[in-house]
Amino acid sequence: MIIKERPLRLTVLALVYLPIFIFLMGWCRPYIAIPGSIALLYALYRYIRQVIIAPPEQEETNIEMHPLVFIVICCFIIFIGLFSGYGHWTDSHLDWPKHNAILHDMTSKEWPVIYHWDDKSYRMLSYYIGVYLLPATIGKLSGGYVAAELSLGIILLMTALCVILLLIKILGCNSWIKQILCVVCFLLFYGMSPICHKLNAMMGCQGGGHSVIADLPNIYYLHIKPIILVFTTYIQGIAPLGVCLCLINEKKPFGNLGIHLLPVLIFSPFLFVGLMLLYALFWVAERCRKRISIKDILTTENIIASLIACIFLIYFSGNILLDKPENTGLQFIKIKTTRNFVVFLSYCFFLFGIYLIILWKSFYRESLYLSLCCAFGVIPLFTMGAYNDWCQNCPLVLLLLLFLYVWKYFQQPHCLLRKVILAGVIVIGTFVPIEATRTLLSDGFSSPRWNFQTDGLMDHLNDEDPANRLSYRYNYVSGDINTDLFYKYIAKK
Repeated sequence: MIIKERPLRLTVLALVYLPIFIFLMGWCRPYIAIPGSIALLYALYRYIRQVIIAPPEQEETNIEMHPLVFIVICCFIIFIGLFSGYGHWTDSHLDWPKHNAILHDMTSKEWPVIYHWDDKSYRMLSYYIGVYLLPATIGKLSGGYVAAELSLGIILLMTALCVILLLIKILGCNSWIKQILCVVCFLLFYGMSPICHKLNAMMGCQGGGHSVIADLPNIYYLHIKPIILVFTTYIQGIAPLGVCLCLINEKKPFGNLGIHLLPVLIFSPFLFVGLMLLYALFWVAERCRKRISIKDILTTENIIASLIACIFLIYFSGNILLDKPENTGLQFIKIKTTRNFVVFLSYCFFLFGIYLIILWKSFYRESLYLSLCCAFGVIPLFTMGAYNDWCQNCPLVLLLLLFLYVWKYFQQPHCLLRKVILAGVIVIGTFVPIEATRTLLSDGFSSPRWNFQTDGLMDHLNDEDPANRLSYRYNYVSGDINTDLFYKYIAKK
């Protein structure tokens, strides 16, 4: 069988942009929704015509895949998905109670979703809801939450398959061995977290789950989420990985940067920050080398996407501007002791630094690689506090690009010693993803059942556990709707 890039990119585009149009038409007033949708359709038309439907003289490269390999990959994705929580076929794990609660409310309640808050006020759901919009719409149209959950599972499986096939296509894996190896290495790719964790534990720092709970005064987790967890629990990140693969493969990315960044914003703002930072640094590097100009980024597509992005930012502002405890919110990390400094450096070295050092000699002339190094260095300097996964999620798109560079490195003639060292780093890094997958599957096998009963978000907002209750109350809702900008001026009523 033949894998073609154009159908894959069009599928990813459809899966990420349908939720945007649903949000505009279902959550926003007509005088914003209608012109916004028309403008966005025009921008997408220009992008598809100019980039995806390439001129006749530009030949599209294909990748041949044996049908058995395709079936094995599909079965693996379905297996992982079902035992992670897709479609609620088994007991939920980790983030899935939240996923199911938000999907339940978006299916059963009118849009925008409003909650009666402590008998004093009303608050609106303010969260990155891109992954829930399409299945919630299907649930509303078909009249049930069961249909919404099944739809969510099917959509996630389709998106995950597109990501894997795009990866195989972009890396040019033209044999069944390379294709299987590519998928396995990608899902298990990670830094040397076990060594980092042990080192910091020896210095007296607390930790768990192979993440470092650093003794920096205002930071809680120094940790990057393994890619396998994007496909199992952090489902908001699956579609952005597909978008990122499409963007990385473009020869002239800046003219259509907004087309790629816009859906990432509604699916995962943290991944949006990581991708935006990477390409902002990339643009600066290319600008310094006089390879691009301001005109290259001031395109119709980027301007339209930026205007639509303002709507999403106003929607998120309801939660961003919410009064929160001092241990939440964006701020610089505080390094006050030598041990603080050692903890921070060990995180940077073992989680990504050693990869960048080994790859440096081969790729330091590339602007994108230099931007990757800088972005990896900038993100850990900030924190979002106790109830946000800043360091876990922002670098995920950077981890994806780092994997692409590592794969490219092994395809080139280099010093055998460096390749052996790099292979050893990769093997050590697989420990955490393998352990996470083993735990996930063992829990799924221990309690398999088809159960579509779920609680709404309000049940979690009133959780008996203080930590869980605070996490939900500060992450998922806006302030009083009477003072919320989106609800007052944009939301459909």
